[in-house]
Amino acid sequence: MYGYGNARIAALRARRLDPPAMLRLEDAGSAGAFLSFLERAEDWRPIVREVGPIVADAAAASELAIEHHRAARLRALPGWYEGRGRALVEALVMPLDRERLVAPFRRPRGGEGPGGLAAQVGAGALIGVPDLARHAPAPGAAAAGGLAPRPALLSPPHAGRGVTRP
Repeated sequence: MYGYGNARIAALRARRLDPPAMLRLEDAGSAGAFLSFLERAEDWRPIVREVGPIVADAAAASELAIEHHRAARLRALPGWYEGRGRALVEALVMPLDRERLVAPFRRPRGGEGPGGLAAQVGAGALIGVPDLARHAPAPGAAAAGGLAPRPALLSPPHAGRGVTRP
């Protein structure tokens, strides 16, 4: 039940930025150089190119690229597990969705529509940008938090029962 997912996670470790790459990022002389370095990394290239049209400022684009990368990695995890394992993983990635649902209320709106704001915040692990754009006009952060998807672990038949090891 857990073997496939755990093997996929182990394979991702080989794709992480290694210590020398992290030092080069740390030594980048500007946000543009930081972003340029990320774009040369195979795993990061599509994400950097995706956020480029959304944000012109290199510092904001770097931050958005990091958040998109984080979401993409977490979004993949539940699909690698089945049954109770998937329910547990959904519960573990759920905090990212809550962050994403609250983020629009922490940002200055400046007349920007919910779709543009959602694109700048980025998708969560279980909630996508279109869903986030629909939730952005909610009357407040607390209301938006109530719109978050519920992981299967917290839904029947698991509700009210403790989680036991398989």
